[in-house]
Amino acid sequence: MSQEILYTSAPRGLKPGSRGFSTVVSTFGMSKTLAERLESLSGYRHAFLPPDPNTRYNPINYSHLKITVGGRRYHVLSRIADAGQDYTGRTNKLAHHVALEESEILACRQGPAELLAQDGFCETAWDGQTSARHPGRAPQAGDAVGRACSTWAAITGDAGWAGVLAGSAVNDRSRPVSVIFPPGTDTLALVIEAMSVLPAEQRWSVAFSTYFTRLPAGVDCFWRFLLDGSPEAQAVRRNPHLAVIDLCHDLEVPDESATVSAARKGRVVGGPPTPRRARPPVPRIPATHQAASAGDEQWGVLDLESCGIQPPWLPEEHVAGDRADTHAGQAILPQRVAVRRRSWKTRLAAVAAIIASAVLVFCLAAGGLLAWRHFSPRQDRGTPDKTKNHEQEVTERTEKNISLFFPLAPVQTLR
Repeated sequence: MSQEILYTSAPRGLKPGSRGFSTVVSTFGMSKTLAERLESLSGYRHAFLPPDPNTRYNPINYSHLKITVGGRRYHVLSRIADAGQDYTGRTNKLAHHVALEESEILACRQGPAELLAQDGFCETAWDGQTSARHPGRAPQAGDAVGRACSTWAAITGDAGWAGVLAGSAVNDRSRPVSVIFPPGTDTLALVIEAMSVLPAEQRWSVAFSTYFTRLPAGVDCFWRFLLDGSPEAQAVRRNPHLAVIDLCHDLEVPDESATVSAARKGRVVGGPPTPRRARPPVPRIPATHQAASAGDEQWGVLDLESCGIQPPWLPEEHVAGDRADTHAGQAILPQRVAVRRRSWKTRLAAVAAIIASAVLVFCLAAGGLLAWRHFSPRQDRGTPDKTKNHEQEVTERTEKNISLFFPLAPVQTLR
């Protein structure tokens, strides 16, 4: 069963001798280590202070964070909000934390954001009485369904920006994403819509905070919503290397991606495709039939689909189309033609083999030509008194060729 605490400023806390900001409500039997860890997550900064009438725009921080205490992994769902003034007249806050173990979230496929938005899950007020509850609240089971990203569309003009935020959880977990929002923005609705694009198995892996200021050491937050004008928002805008979605400025049309397309259509990315329309039945014909004229071949068709056989070697994306032929006035059943494309490695190997063969042929031809010119005797040119005898010239060229190929062997004069 879940464990939870309620943390606020009170003249007397649940723990004996405590007062001021302390735990006033807790699950019975909670360990001291877990209670202290949950209390450390209760930080809150008031953006507007009394008597400013804009105090109603102080953001509510809904968060999903993951912690490990005593070797156990917990998913902490929190709501931290402005609580007016405390018993001393100073600003106050009310923090409600619910710690869930891994086994408790298996049936909650809708994800942490939608769980936080359920009526009655989060405490929004304290009755002033300290108490220990037993047991904690049980999260309601739900399914992962897509939804229209109308809040993103109203703020940015394009629901696809919800897919941009969702895509960061699918493609790149190496750095957090910051979303800068103006006062009065329903940030929980933005998280719910962006998370509705993700499949169920990825929703509980995303840690988020709808009003991020700072966190204790060792606690990570992936989606960080920063109030416009806060020190965190100013620091993020100065750093060009951070991933930022600034809702306070006009945004361009996001690049196309699977998550962007899913957000615009209001569905879960990677969900089941639209059902295909069934193909009309085609009458079967005999496997063979008499040719219309002499010399014609016989035609035969095997109807696999009507036999309940789906050829595994014909993937749907490789189907080139249907072919209907006619012969002797009768139709041949449509056949699905599979296009087997060669990979780039096969094509590269074929091109390399062709080039190597061409180079080898060229080298052999050039070597043969050079050898023929080198060993062939020259014809006598000029008058007999200015040239050597043909027989003597052949002998000298033969000795020269022998000395070229066998330089160390003694050459016997052939004269």
